[in-house]
Amino acid sequence: MTDEQLKEYLPSYGDRLALLGYCRRMENDPAGWKSKLFDRLRAKISRNKGNDQKQVSENVNIKNAQKSIRKVEIGWLNSRDGKFFQVRTKKGGGTRKIDVSKDCRKN
Repeated sequence: MTDEQLKEYLPSYGDRLALLGYCRRMENDPAGWKSKLFDRLRAKISRNKGNDQKQVSENVNIKNAQKSIRKVEIGWLNSRDGKFFQVRTKKGGGTRKIDVSKDCRKN
């Protein structure tokens, strides 16, 4: 179909270009992107068959356990008439993030 014939159905030039590009892509690979996605997934699965998935997830947990510090957020609350209100950053409050040792407790 020529551009002039296609112009009757799609008056916008951009839509005609998008349609032509789509047709060219489908001409080259009629199976589409899904088959490529499945091929990559199969390749990953075949590579990971030798690896134990439990070992991979345990290594992530071990890295977190080896850290000696943790981040804690501290906020400021004012008490007014028995109710607590958070002091916002504009008035000098807000929350602060600090690093503390994992051995530290609330006391």
